[in-house]
Amino acid sequence: MSAEGMYSFDKAYGEAEQLRKRVGGEKNITYGEAEKGLETQETEESKRAKILDFLAQNLPPTEERITEPMKPNCDVCVVIPAYSERNNILRPIASLANQKGVNFNQFELIVVVNNPPVSPERDAFLSDDDYTRRVELYEKGVGDNQETLKLIRHINGEDVDIALTEKEKETIAGAQRAGLRVFAVDKATMGKTLPKEDANVGGARNRGLAEAVARFYGHAHKNGIIAQTDAETRVGETYVRDLIEFFKQKPEIVGITGPIDYEESPEDNMLFREVHAYSYADELYRALVENLLHKTEEKRVGSQDKKQSDAAAIARFSGANMASRAFEAAIVGGVPKIPGGEDPAFGFRLATVGKTERIFHITATTLRRISARTTTGGGHELIKRIQFMDKHKGALMVKSPSEIASLHRIRGGLERAIESGHTSAENLQSILSLGDKPILDTKRLEILSLKIQNRQGMRAEEILTTLAAGDDRDAAQLFDSIRTKISDILEPMPLATATAQLINLFQKNQDVHAKFDARRKLLVEEENNQVKRRENTLKILLDVIFEDKPAQFSTTTLVKIITAHKEQLRISDDEIKTLEETNPILDALADTIAKAQTKQKAEEAIGITFKDYLAPLAESPLKLQTIELIAMLDTLEEIDIDLLNRKGELFS
Repeated sequence: MSAEGMYSFDKAYGEAEQLRKRVGGEKNITYGEAEKGLETQETEESKRAKILDFLAQNLPPTEERITEPMKPNCDVCVVIPAYSERNNILRPIASLANQKGVNFNQFELIVVVNNPPVSPERDAFLSDDDYTRRVELYEKGVGDNQETLKLIRHINGEDVDIALTEKEKETIAGAQRAGLRVFAVDKATMGKTLPKEDANVGGARNRGLAEAVARFYGHAHKNGIIAQTDAETRVGETYVRDLIEFFKQKPEIVGITGPIDYEESPEDNMLFREVHAYSYADELYRALVENLLHKTEEKRVGSQDKKQSDAAAIARFSGANMASRAFEAAIVGGVPKIPGGEDPAFGFRLATVGKTERIFHITATTLRRISARTTTGGGHELIKRIQFMDKHKGALMVKSPSEIASLHRIRGGLERAIESGHTSAENLQSILSLGDKPILDTKRLEILSLKIQNRQGMRAEEILTTLAAGDDRDAAQLFDSIRTKISDILEPMPLATATAQLINLFQKNQDVHAKFDARRKLLVEEENNQVKRRENTLKILLDVIFEDKPAQFSTTTLVKIITAHKEQLRISDDEIKTLEETNPILDALADTIAKAQTKQKAEEAIGITFKDYLAPLAESPLKLQTIELIAMLDTLEEIDIDLLNRKGELFS
């Protein structure tokens, strides 16, 4: 053996001895076992370093911290960002105080009360109305946040001056009896706010997550579960227990997200229901067109590619219902500090270190609200939809099928370009065009190309989501320009016209048309029967109430009357429970009855207030179009897309 070989052997032997001492002490283990042990040890040391680095960046010594230690047997920490949520924060608190199957020392709640340190600046991209609304929102939010902080202090037994309704007092008493541990992180008081650039929903989520990580790391000494939801969201009564059991049974999972149910908000009830019907029809229409496009794409790429695509798919996270292991959340850098899209971006981050999953048995229920409480999100979109309805005199205008198909094609083209590394301005130009019409000029294409390339190493979907979410103003503007340009070229159309186009597509094949027509007739019959049932039930209910109407009539009174006469009204216990859960509708009905002096006046007022529930289909074109869209979606599940797509292109 050469001197060089001997030296290498001696060096390896020496390393083995060191490995044995580092990993196995004086145990008689092999070099391979020692190497594996060292690799594990170094991996753990690397993880620990990343966790500590995350905490150092997000919880510097200047940060005010929760002083009460975490209970040693705490398994779940729920984190909620709250901005101007004084009237809603008791919803999640009440649902967490009603948990079954767990000890109340097994979980805790951290509410991050957050607002920017200064009023919004004027932005050249905002209309006057949008800017005024944001300033008003900020001023209201600052006041609301101080009340939220008082509310949490009151829950924890402090003597504070705060106005409470009787229902709020009952909720708080229930939380106190249960022993629910509620903590506030004050990022709303002057001098305590997050930096201006981080004072958004992503920054608030991340600050709460950092606090939870530190508590698991320093107090409980375990890799616990951090659940995240929203301040207007309530969770099921086995939510915490289900989270604990799921993560225990699946140690390979680092993060999950689940379904979200919606219920109506009490604010501006009649207008809300009108815009909700508008939004629901719009969502169904978009879902139908998207499903048609997706099924066509699946057929094009083939079943094998589809299997590979499905296997590589990552669960798309939603902030109203998501959870992760604490240490992995820290290792990936926490939640992105961006004003929207932070939740799916967090899910993408988690998927880089482990498996994520969308599960269906852990649900959350949130409010649909006409509220611009954030600069992005459903509430802000509802306001825009109301303005759009006003502009078009109540007509539901939608993106044409061709426009949706163009957006779908562009999104898919961008994802494929990113995955293949072909993101030069020249390649992007061929994707970002409609026929011979370019969507972006050369300068903007170069900017977009550079921004995509700066995010190399991320998944395509993550890059597009974060670029469009608003963390980069220039990138977000580019994506807005793309959408605006397409809308300018392909003008919106009334829903009735778009629906008629789709029905015509379904009628091209005799078998498909027969399935669709049968499904539509069944749904129409069911809806008409429901309207008749509601009318009969309401008539009997008003007869009972006005036989001896109480002087003080409330929602509680109404529920008692319905329960006492459920056989006569032909209402089941489950239906009563569902009715109680839809408080805004129940409250509106009780209020309408309370104000009516006679049964006839009550019938007239209810007919106006609840016309969307009581109007037959013949008087409700939007409801009929909604049913037709549902019938087409149902039919699409049963047919081969080739029956509709014989030419290989659904929408020209």
